Amino acid sequence: DDFIQLLPGMHNGNVFPFTNSSINAGSGNDIVRVTTLASSSSANSFSLSSGIETLQFVTQAGGSFDGASTGANTAGDAGAGIGTYYFISGVGTGNDLLMTNMANNVTIRDNLNYGGTDGDDITLTGGPTATLQFDGNIATTTKGILTVDTTQTLNLVGTNNLPFGGVTTLNFTELNSASALTTLNLSGNFNMSFGSSVNAPNLATVNASGLTGNLNLVLDDVVDGVITVTSGSGDDTITLNDDASTLNAD
Repeated sequence: DDFIQLLPGMHNGNVFPFTNSSINAGSGNDIVRVTTLASSSSANSFSLSSGIETLQFVTQAGGSFDGASTGANTAGDAGAGIGTYYFISGVGTGNDLLMTNMANNVTIRDNLNYGGTDGDDITLTGGPTATLQFDGNIATTTKGILTVDTTQTLNLVGTNNLPFGGVTTLNFTELNSASALTTLNLSGNFNMSFGSSVNAPNLATVNASGLTGNLNLVLDDVVDGVITVTSGSGDDTITLNDDASTLNAD
């Protein structure tokens, strides 16, 4: 297992991103740590690299990252490139996150412990399956709009270890998917709320069986026909506002 930290050059407060870094990490669980998204999102930043399992970002940093143009993945194959992007200090207040052309089975991990976690929109495009993982020991965080453009199955995970049995509440303003999203899997010990609306016209399955916190789910536009929602072990509230759909709740 390897750990590599890449610090780009700076002059007068300006960060000069690195490009064409050559890293052959080999086998094992190999981590590359950079400062921000901006320092590693240039074209061909990772086109000469291989065997990197995780890319970590040290500072709170939103922005955009293209898995194809940077060379972070190859032909959508997570085994050939970066499979996990970990924001170890969070994304930051109001810093929208645009992760495009991600490899299949990618994991985007966001640490909520360092404050400044409210209000950012998250957009994810890539392979048919993706995971958004949120970690934190804070009471409540409210994200903005979560947009899933090409992913068919989204795994949303929230975990904490608050003392005395406390629970983190994760709120999303909206969840939107133009056509791709069919399955939403929710797990962990967070409370989760999509209290404004879920607009995903092909969403047919919501599986919260792995969620021990409470779930608040407002389904405004989902699949025509039957949408199946499997509840977790918490107190769940499911609201269906789509007249063309029928709720099958367990």
